[in-house]
Amino acid sequence: LLPGNRISFGVNQQVAHRRCLRLTRLEHWRDCQSKYTTADLLAFVSHTGRCIIPAVSRASAIYRLQKIDTELDQRQAQLVEINTRLASNPAVQMAQVELAAAENELAAARRTAKALDDENLTLTAKIKETEDRLYGGKVKNPRELKDLQAEIESFRRKRGGLDEQQLNAMDVVEAAEKTEAAARGTLAAVEAARAEEQRDLLKDKGALEALIAKLGGEREAALISVSAEDRETYDTLRRQKR
Repeated sequence: LLPGNRISFGVNQQVAHRRCLRLTRLEHWRDCQSKYTTADLLAFVSHTGRCIIPAVSRASAIYRLQKIDTELDQRQAQLVEINTRLASNPAVQMAQVELAAAENELAAARRTAKALDDENLTLTAKIKETEDRLYGGKVKNPRELKDLQAEIESFRRKRGGLDEQQLNAMDVVEAAEKTEAAARGTLAAVEAARAEEQRDLLKDKGALEALIAKLGGEREAALISVSAEDRETYDTLRRQKR
């Protein structure tokens, strides 16, 4: 029996016996796996009805299974962690929250600046209207003329205060624009880093899934050398430790 060769169901019994003895001389089931395909071994068991690895002790077989299960648990835990990291990203979420807050502050600053600008325009229009009445020649009463003059001065004082408020509002808008731009840049940088991280995580995920599948195959092969009674005991103890 050469490594990788299939055992046909019509094999001569004497040859089959010699091949079985050759397999039983292997010290470990893993060595057996490295030399013969699982299909070969299963086919041989099906054909001869004999255990192909009687030389492997019960303790050795269970130890081999335990090693595989331990690594499977570790790899599956790593896969769960990777899937969790792929599902959410706190850094991106935080950057998005900060950008939204900066956008809200900028919008509020612009609304305040526009309201002051509108009020200033309204005052300017009132001043012009009052000046037209004062200097238009239609108002003759000195007292009324004096009242118009006082009204114009009041409007101008108020507009002077609005001018100062507008300058401050412009400074607030400018600062809010810088904050918003910085937050937008931070988000872009975090998203770029996230994209790179996702590529790495997906690569690691693929490698882990392949390894888990391989370990699953090794486990199925290892179970062949574990009796039903030993497997039941092993599974019970394994559940208790979890």
